[in-house]
Amino acid sequence: MNNPLPLVIDVCALDHWRLRVCFKEQGFVIVDFKPHLHFGVFRALQDTSIFQQVKVAFGTVEWPGGIDLDPEWLLKNGVAENLVAEAGEKYET
Repeated sequence: MNNPLPLVIDVCALDHWRLRVCFKEQGFVIVDFKPHLHFGVFRALQDTSIFQQVKVAFGTVEWPGGIDLDPEWLLKNGVAENLVAEAGEKYET
């Protein structure tokens, strides 16, 4: 059976440059984006007012200026939301 391509259906910017991403088939993950803020176009996202403007576009996440991420990368680099909760980490919107 083929695995469906990940399709982002909802996203929310959290504190400390984290994203809560909801995939159509794979559920919710939390992505820590802070380690990537020093590379190329992602430097603009160091400004929290820009980072907070994340939205769903074309099945992935996007910020102003056309900054986007591959949904497969998000899924691979995210931690399942239930595992974050089990570890006792708190996240805020």
